[in-house]
Amino acid sequence: MREVSPKFGPDGKIEKQITYQRRGTLLHPQQAKRWANQFLASAHKVFEKPDSAKEKELKKELDKAYKKIGKLEVELDFLRGCLERI
Repeated sequence: MREVSPKFGPDGKIEKQITYQRRGTLLHPQQAKRWANQFLASAHKVFEKPDSAKEKELKKELDKAYKKIGKLEVELDFLRGCLERI
């Protein structure tokens, strides 16, 4: 069986790495633990795609603009065809 380093343990124990890194610094152990817990609680957000209401609104406006551009291109082609017949 393969050995796993403490920083990438099978149950996600990155706390050991943080604890080792704080040695030799002027960081209180409780503060390091608090930061480690905050990181572990919100680490999944790094890989999630943000799904905010503003993004949805911008996407809706962009789709509306594309539809309008398509409609205007059809009208322009029609008017060019009419102009060529004259």
